[in-house]
Amino acid sequence: MRDVPQSVPVLHITPRNSFNYTGRKQFIDLPHALKVRFVNPDKDWQEDERIVYADGYSAANAERFETVDMMACIRSEQAWREGRYHLAVGRLRPETHEIYQDVEALRATDGDLVMFAHDVILVGLAWGRVKGLIVTDDMVTGLRLDELAPMAAGKTYALRVRRADGASQVLPLVTAPGDSRDVTLATALPESLAPEPGDLFQFGEAGREAAPMLVKGIEPGPNLSAKLILIPAAPGVHEADTGPIPPFDSYITRPAQIDLIRPPAPVVWSVVSDETVLVRGPDGRSSPHIVVRLYPPTSDALNPPDGIEIRYRQSGSSSPWSAVPTQPADTLVVGVQPVEDGVTYDLRLRFVSRTGIASDWTEIAGHLVVGRTTPPPAVLGFAAERRADGVQLSWEPVSALDLVGYEIRDGASWDAGTVVTTRHRGTTLFVALADAAERVFYIKAIDEVGLLSPTAASVAAAVSPPDGVTAFDVVPQGDHVRASWEPVDGSGVEYELRAGLTWGTGRFVGRAAGNHLVALWPIRDATEETFWIKAVSPAGLYSDTAAYSTTRLAPLTGRNAILTSDRQALNWAGVTQGMEVIGGNLLALARTGGANLPRGEYVFPVDLGRTWRARNWLEARIATVPTDDLTWDVAAFRWDDAEAASAWLPLGDVDGATVRTQIAVEASLANDLIEGFRLAGNVMGVKGTSATQAANLSYAPARFDQGLKVGGGTKAAWPVNIPSEFSTTFDVRLDTLLDEPIVYLALTGTAGTLRLIWSPNIGAFALEDDHGRRVVASLVRRAGDLVTFGICQTPTTRRLFAASIQTGVIASGAEPFAPLGAFTGAQLHPA
Repeated sequence: MRDVPQSVPVLHITPRNSFNYTGRKQFIDLPHALKVRFVNPDKDWQEDERIVYADGYSAANAERFETVDMMACIRSEQAWREGRYHLAVGRLRPETHEIYQDVEALRATDGDLVMFAHDVILVGLAWGRVKGLIVTDDMVTGLRLDELAPMAAGKTYALRVRRADGASQVLPLVTAPGDSRDVTLATALPESLAPEPGDLFQFGEAGREAAPMLVKGIEPGPNLSAKLILIPAAPGVHEADTGPIPPFDSYITRPAQIDLIRPPAPVVWSVVSDETVLVRGPDGRSSPHIVVRLYPPTSDALNPPDGIEIRYRQSGSSSPWSAVPTQPADTLVVGVQPVEDGVTYDLRLRFVSRTGIASDWTEIAGHLVVGRTTPPPAVLGFAAERRADGVQLSWEPVSALDLVGYEIRDGASWDAGTVVTTRHRGTTLFVALADAAERVFYIKAIDEVGLLSPTAASVAAAVSPPDGVTAFDVVPQGDHVRASWEPVDGSGVEYELRAGLTWGTGRFVGRAAGNHLVALWPIRDATEETFWIKAVSPAGLYSDTAAYSTTRLAPLTGRNAILTSDRQALNWAGVTQGMEVIGGNLLALARTGGANLPRGEYVFPVDLGRTWRARNWLEARIATVPTDDLTWDVAAFRWDDAEAASAWLPLGDVDGATVRTQIAVEASLANDLIEGFRLAGNVMGVKGTSATQAANLSYAPARFDQGLKVGGGTKAAWPVNIPSEFSTTFDVRLDTLLDEPIVYLALTGTAGTLRLIWSPNIGAFALEDDHGRRVVASLVRRAGDLVTFGICQTPTTRRLFAASIQTGVIASGAEPFAPLGAFTGAQLHPA
């Protein structure tokens, strides 16, 4: 706001054209002097300080100092003037007044001068409207008002009038002791210069009919109103640099006479402090509140009440009573705050007249604050809508002011359930599910203090299979086929394509998450190929039906190298992981505990005979059949026979197994490779590093070839210079699970040793150094599983990865560990 001397007010504010007045006055210990900081160009633009003393203080007696940083000030004299201004503001503007006005407030802006009169602060004696003019010999000698104007002998009075054009006119009056609605002007006026009926007036002692105020701020209010924040104009602040600061003038005027008739005492109708009267603060939290409702006072009261005063304190306490700001009497409702839940309070109320005369106290003893001590009610209408990617939960809102949200759990019961969300706002929640198991969800409302609904509502739900794919089409594009389709509803849904006579017996083509897929599809002979597609949810559920598209394919001649390898005739030569050969020389997933493993690998090398330009695709024609071809038609056993526990084959669908192929090209060694070890029959490194220790060596199938079998005294070590920052990967086949500490790999150096271990104490793999610092990766060990490990050390982080070939699960861990140092050796041996 601008703060400059002004003499023309833009508004005249009284209780007749304003409402909801509040006021504050600060009682502060003013400093004896201000230390004003400024940038001094005479001191090489360094920060300097000017001490500005308040009136009556100097370096000899000033003890209380405060510091003020004066921006954009570069002169000592300017700093002194600004300091005097701030000292004057602290002394002359201790009050802040807030009132509301309707559209009349549009005339004011920040910094404007207004004239303010109000009975609460005893500024002015009367206010209202001019009802008429008293005319004698064509001259206006007096005014008729719509309010009484009290006068006392020995004093001079004036009337300030707001004219129709907003101008302010001050009229001296002839003192006539007593109360009257007719006032006589000290100087008669012609009608053209006199006020008009309807003009607003402020009446009081001459020069004190209203207090000059400045508009400090304007804020929007309800129903197109505005709140004006006022402070005393105090012209003395503008003269503080030229002389002493004048004393503060409150502009208070005592009424000429006071009616001593007391208003009637209030009669209590009800006292409420439960959740229905909680008050929500600016931070969104609710607080307890006591609301006292009163009966209206009798209409024939000689001195009708104008306000309600209330005091309160804890029951049994001898401490002073706490006061609540006076409320208008016509509201007949008083709120008491702050109070605490579950605490008992004594209250007392009384009416106060316009002239400040109070009634007798009405006592309310021992009221217990209910507040937020009761839990919210139970949630109603809890329901679940199944979707392919999860379930959509919904419920009816709970009506409680102190409600902060809802807690939802998933499990066998509320107490045993896992928290899905807590303090959730809103009445819907989508829960993504990664499996198809049926879940039971529970819900309770929760309030600010953590109280939950006494009972939980529940609903059972599971994901549904995704909808069938529509608008499926496949067209050839050279060595590729391009498939497109219309996506189904649901997030995280993927689409799987197969090629063959049926979906169940078709070979895998690819998966995509969008609405199209381009797959390498070399063609040997011209043929028609049928492609099938199903949507796959994040939970692994397939669409109930498969869409298909039959396309005519023609080969690109002279461009393909064809290798035929009958692996069955070669007795499945190569390396298997999680696979076994069963009757009929068929390769199948290995069985353990009466069930097939979820996945397996068969790896074998091929030789194309010469060098070809790589086009990076591979066609593999692989025949797959189910090993347990049990269907309803051939079942000839009783329900309690062992065969009844076998898995049933879906008719026309071999969904039990999906065969995928991949090709790896043997490339030259990477430039940043320090050393690598195939361990396929020898311990020589791929870059020629010989082992410094080799004892009790034997070899067994690993992942892609033979590997070094470690155990029973096996020792293998190499001199390898590994920098402090590095990464490495390797495979470990777990033939036997030992319930004891095991060291799989140790990297040694002058700064210490870094070990990859299995710790039975924590049931996890860990990367541990000599300082006991660990990076943990929790992966379930399985006999016969092949685990791929990855170790990475960056300047700030040490990481460990472990991936199971059998389950496809990947575990990882990371810690903010700095490098241990360079390493000079690597060794494999059991603990």
